Amino acid sequence: MSSLAKRYAAALLDVATTRNAVDAVAADLEAIHSAVTGDPAVFARLTGPETSQVLRQRLLDRLVEGRHELLRNLVAALARRQRFALLGGLWPVFLELLRAARGETVGVVETARPLDEGRTAALSALAARLAGRQVHLTFRQAPEILGGLRMQIGNTLYDGSVAFALERLRRRLSTVPLA
Repeated sequence: MSSLAKRYAAALLDVATTRNAVDAVAADLEAIHSAVTGDPAVFARLTGPETSQVLRQRLLDRLVEGRHELLRNLVAALARRQRFALLGGLWPVFLELLRAARGETVGVVETARPLDEGRTAALSALAARLAGRQVHLTFRQAPEILGGLRMQIGNTLYDGSVAFALERLRRRLSTVPLA
């Protein structure tokens, strides 16, 4: 996370909070992020030196059309300072700051096979209990764990995978004397 992106995101979150517009600003910022990062050509036009100011301004106008006033102001400030590249990385930083302000965190669950909705809901509840706050989980398939699961919440790793159990058993067996 760049310190510049963090400063802009923090300022946007602060102003959006004081104006009770956090959810609207977050939704609009996510949409702009998707438009900018979803199409490499759009990002190249915004940041490329060969793009004329007129074309760049038209593109920015289309990006902010119908968006919240705070976002229109932010994009205008970025344009004045020619910091177009920040539009590609502002949303993840804003989301991280927003979740921290709300006392939420993120986590990752890795399983060998896909989980059904009941199990994902149960793991979400377990993660919230373990962390003591709401956790936004991302679920991934990782066939190398063989079975069980690995869950990381913040900096804490809970490893209940078969691969980890086998490695632990291998270490124990390698330290046993052969007499």
